[in-house]
Amino acid sequence: MAKRFLRRFLRFTGKVIGIFLLIALPCALVFGAWLAGNGWLLYQEADAEKSIPARVAAVRSRTDYITLEQMPADYPATVVAVEDRRFYEHGGFDLIAIGRALLVNLRTGSFTEGGSTITQQLAKNLCFSQDKVLVRKAAEIFAALELERRYSKDDILELYINTVYYGSGHTGLEAAAQGYFGVPAAFLTPVQRTLLAGLPKAPSRYSPDFDPELTLRRQAAVVNTLLEQGLITGQRAEYLRSAAPGALARWLSPGEG
Repeated sequence: MAKRFLRRFLRFTGKVIGIFLLIALPCALVFGAWLAGNGWLLYQEADAEKSIPARVAAVRSRTDYITLEQMPADYPATVVAVEDRRFYEHGGFDLIAIGRALLVNLRTGSFTEGGSTITQQLAKNLCFSQDKVLVRKAAEIFAALELERRYSKDDILELYINTVYYGSGHTGLEAAAQGYFGVPAAFLTPVQRTLLAGLPKAPSRYSPDFDPELTLRRQAAVVNTLLEQGLITGQRAEYLRSAAPGALARWLSPGEG
């Protein structure tokens, strides 16, 4: 009796799942086609307004634009480690990162993770608004593919570091270094570099103007990421974490000490 009931239950469950898939898959395909189509149109509108080469030229003409060679030697690698560790492997978008972000969003019931690559973030900085809208995310992919086609990975990384927002009105590494610490980016200390590298994820949230304790937590997360990826030693990590409060105090009170 029990076995017969179990077999019937499994057959019923299988039918329900089959019906669900028959309905859900076509809906997903239709939604995906709609999203891709509207993303393409949004990308075309942005490109018609101003082409990507023209936008790149405008960024490079800024007086505070700096090349990778003018940055501290370890800063570009720090950005890749923190923002997009598979940057040199993917072609503009990362299906693994997108899938991971989707799982996080489903688990939390929010849209806090986007799974964007450095190339997609550059596309957003160059062409689109900062609002988290699905159609804009689709448009980012088309722009990212164009960026990858036209520019080298180092060009894209350099442009990203010069266009990313660090909070408090500072866009780009040079502006952030001058604005927060009063020094050119080339003279940032190792601790200052890890403090700045943590800001782009959420500039207003991690800015010390909002909550210095969160700034320190974010810096520690950056240091831990560098340690996990083998870019620094345990001793170096301990130094960077322990020296951060003092560096942050001088950041907040530059006239003291």
